[in-house]
Amino acid sequence: MTYGCASCVRTTFDEFAYFYLGGQLGGILYGVKYLYKVVASGFWNVDRRLWRFFSPFLSGSLALVIGTLFDSGVLGLTIKTSANPAYFSIGFIAGYFADSALAKMQEIAYTVFGSPSQRKPTPKV
Repeated sequence: MTYGCASCVRTTFDEFAYFYLGGQLGGILYGVKYLYKVVASGFWNVDRRLWRFFSPFLSGSLALVIGTLFDSGVLGLTIKTSANPAYFSIGFIAGYFADSALAKMQEIAYTVFGSPSQRKPTPKV
């Protein structure tokens, strides 16, 4: 029983789980594609192990946040379907292009909040 809590509904949890899982799969596929390209080109670098490990989690988390922004209407976009494959697809795209999505989010944050280089230094007392 949900006691009137709209965010406690199982279908809402499923939506966000599909966003996350789609994003994680997108991040995994991007990482695998990157891996075989650098191996084939002879640019293999073992130092990127942490990136390979954390990239799918970053992609899944980013997809969850982007899905939440879509669902809330903050981005001015809405999802007009209740089909789980739609949530998964949006998550996948966000996860696969996580680097681009993060760069755009940083650009938006700098526009809204100001970039670190635009901030005036605090005077020392």
